Amino acid sequence: MMMHTNWLLLDLQQSGYQSVLELQEQILVDKIARHIENVLILVEHEPIFTLGNHSNTANLKVNKRFLEARNVELLQTNRGGDITYHGPGQIVAYPILSLQELSLSVPSYVNLLEEVMLQTAGQFNVNAYRSIKGKGVWCQKKKLGSVGIRVKRWVSYHGLALNINMDLTPFSWINPCGLTGTGVTSLAEVSQQEISVPKAKLALLTAFKNVFQVSLTKIQQQNHNFSDNPNATRTTKAILA
Repeated sequence: MMMHTNWLLLDLQQSGYQSVLELQEQILVDKIARHIENVLILVEHEPIFTLGNHSNTANLKVNKRFLEARNVELLQTNRGGDITYHGPGQIVAYPILSLQELSLSVPSYVNLLEEVMLQTAGQFNVNAYRSIKGKGVWCQKKKLGSVGIRVKRWVSYHGLALNINMDLTPFSWINPCGLTGTGVTSLAEVSQQEISVPKAKLALLTAFKNVFQVSLTKIQQQNHNFSDNPNATRTTKAILA
């Protein structure tokens, strides 16, 4: 059973993917060295397709010129899973935490991330569920949220992506998560109600607190060094321009 602990919460609003990945990797270094607390990053990414370390490029149905004309990036990354899309109207959550400290196996942790999304959907009266098709959560036979993590020395980073009110068109340009014939939906679409990202963030944070039995202390990247430990690296540099 997980103990009640405190995590640091960093809400980056809308930010580019690469800069947030670099921030994750800097925090990861200090977390592996046990210099800092667990950190939860929330962000909306600018439009981008990311390829996981098990990606098949055949799952991208359009070419790079097509994407460039629409100002959509394409990036190979080191998370698990296949290809997915990130964009405004989708909340991405990156918990950087020690699985060892929480006595969690990788499958158990993935299950908890799915549970966070299920409980978030439930707060909007959306009946989401898991599927044998793959990791993540689903609703009305369409994918609602995805999970893709990487673990280094028992510290996990990357995380989950939950569709709130985003333009779903770019998902038609790929086989989402490598799945063919799979539709993608959002909380706003299935609930048939207007759901703002700030409102959905509050619901997501409520679910994180409940599922992981944690409290969250919100911090600002610009003026927080994540730790009083003098050995911690300076993760406070202005990475995000």
